[in-house]
Amino acid sequence: MAQQAAGQDAPAKRRRLPPEVRRDHLLDVAASLVLELGADGVTMECVAQRAGVSRGLGYAHFDNSDDLLAALWQREASDLDRRAAEAMADAKTIEDHVRAAVTAYFDVLTEKGILLARLLEMSSNSTPVDEQRQQRDRALELYFGEVVGRETGLAPKRARAVASILLRSLPFAAELWARGVLRRREAIELFVVMAIGATNAVAASPLGAGSDVAVGGP
Repeated sequence: MAQQAAGQDAPAKRRRLPPEVRRDHLLDVAASLVLELGADGVTMECVAQRAGVSRGLGYAHFDNSDDLLAALWQREASDLDRRAAEAMADAKTIEDHVRAAVTAYFDVLTEKGILLARLLEMSSNSTPVDEQRQQRDRALELYFGEVVGRETGLAPKRARAVASILLRSLPFAAELWARGVLRRREAIELFVVMAIGATNAVAASPLGAGSDVAVGGP
């Protein structure tokens, strides 16, 4: 009985988390710190302290705070891409693809817009976050360029250029929604109408003549 009582009074042993679970926990802590302090306020020491682990354990998963923030950005961007892909799974036309992807984008902004914005605020041409963003941008351009080319017959480079311009204009539609200029549904539908209209206009113009050769002057 005495041994049993002693065992009950002994402090509980800290449970060792699997590496992938620990890594996700550290990313969750980093996300909360980004929201609280901004990306520039996140340090390995601060994350370890908030997570209740040793500083060395943080370095077992990430090289430094830039690496940690890049991994956080990658996780959040991958979640957005996964949700967009699921929404587009049954899409048949370019309009279906655009509407599904934009709706998923607005859904994620509703939940995590501030976090994503603060991660991008710290990006520059030399940071891992910006490198991750550029890689993702190129992948999205390729994907939607193929969608545009398949439906309109535009040459690959032209279709990718159209996709690139449209992708870069999407944050402006989101900004109008965030500022209250447009309701969410209005912002989505306005972007979809303009995206499809512009794509069809390019396809019907001399730019859509089926060649990647430049048209007109420089």
